[in-house]
Amino acid sequence: MRYQKPFLPIAQQISQLEARGLEIGDKQLATRALEQIGYYRLSAYWYAFREIQQGKRTDTFLAGAKLQDAVSLYIFDKKLRLLVLDAIERIEISLRTDIALTVGVNGGWAHRDAQYVHPRFNRAKRGGRVPFQDWMSRLDKCESRSRDEFVTHFRAKYTSERFLPIWMSVEVWELGLLSHFLSGMRHADITAISQRYGLPDAKLLPTWTRTFTFVRNVCAHHGRLWNRPMVDQPAFPRAGMLADFDHVSASRPSQERLYGTLVILNFLVRQLNGGTEWHLRVKELLASFPDSPLLSLTSAGFPAGWEQEAIWN
Repeated sequence: MRYQKPFLPIAQQISQLEARGLEIGDKQLATRALEQIGYYRLSAYWYAFREIQQGKRTDTFLAGAKLQDAVSLYIFDKKLRLLVLDAIERIEISLRTDIALTVGVNGGWAHRDAQYVHPRFNRAKRGGRVPFQDWMSRLDKCESRSRDEFVTHFRAKYTSERFLPIWMSVEVWELGLLSHFLSGMRHADITAISQRYGLPDAKLLPTWTRTFTFVRNVCAHHGRLWNRPMVDQPAFPRAGMLADFDHVSASRPSQERLYGTLVILNFLVRQLNGGTEWHLRVKELLASFPDSPLLSLTSAGFPAGWEQEAIWN
C-alpha cells in the first residue's frame, strides 16, 4: 500500500482537526503551536483523545478533546524528559567511576582482558559471535572518534599506546556501551558495585542501565516519554527484598510503563545523595499534569496513592 496523504498547510491542518472534533480554541495560538512543534509531533500527544472503535483508534476525537490540553501535555513531557536526563546523568557518571575503580585495580587495560570479565561474556553465541569481542569493537569506535582534549593529549604524549586506560576510557563510553559491559562483568565485580547502591541482587543493575539507555535515547530525540512502554523492561526486586519497590513489584503496569523506571531513578539518586530533592521536583512536576478527563497518569503506570509511598517522601 502506498502513502497518499497530501501536504496540508497550517490553516488546513487546523480545519482538519476541527472537522474531526478537536476543540481548537485560540487559532493564533494553535497556528503558533503547529508552526513551532509540528502536527506530527503533537499528534503523539492528542492520540489519547481519539475515539476507539473495535480496538483501534479512529481519526475522530472524543467529546471534550482540546488542542490546548495536547500542547500542555507536550510541555509537561518536555519538562519530564529534562528531569529524567538529570537523574540518568548523575547515575551514569557514578557508574563510570565505579567501573574504573573496580576493574582498574587489575591494571589500566584490564577491561580489554578476557580474564577480568565473566566467562559467559567471552563465549561464542549461536552464529559464532562473541559478546566481549563485539563490545571491544564498539569500544574501539568510541575511543577513535573522540576529540576530547584529554584523549588528544594522551595520544600525542603516549604514542606507543593504542588504547586509553580504563579511568580515561570510561569517560568516552556511551551509556549503551557501559550497560553492555556491566552485563558482562565478573560476578564478584558487579556484586560489589551493586552493593554500593544498596542492591542485594547483582542481576538488577545491568537491566536497569539497559532501560536507561532506551529512555535516554527517547529523551535525546525529544520523543514522547510520559506514557511510553519500556521496550527494554527493567527487572525489579522480589517482594520483600527492598521495601521501596514492593508496590511496583506487585503491579505489572507500573513495571512496564514509566512509573517503575522513575522509582528506580529515584532510588539510585537517593543512594548517591541522601539529601537530594530530585524526587520533590518530580512530584512538583506531576502535580502540574494537565487537568483533562481524557488524561490520566495511570497510562504511565502510576498506581493509586503513589505519592504516599515512602520513596517519594
